[in-house]
Amino acid sequence: MRVRSVHGGSFARVTPGAPEQSWLYLKASGGSTTASCSAAECNLQVMPPVGEVTLSAAELDTLRSWIAAGAPAPTTRAR
Repeated sequence: MRVRSVHGGSFARVTPGAPEQSWLYLKASGGSTTASCSAAECNLQVMPPVGEVTLSAAELDTLRSWIAAGAPAPTTRAR
């Protein structure tokens, strides 16, 4: 985790426990357009691009909750 985002300036891709500091969440929720990302490499466009299929409110909430919970890795189920 905390891998620096290529186009998010000083933002990490995912900051466990902090959705508002996670470039992935900011891009998916539209928050990147108003983020305080001032580096030359900042891409403030939303993800996916406007006009494409977007995440539903429930999916965004799931993403936010996952990051807020520490972004735990998936677990495998016993068979």
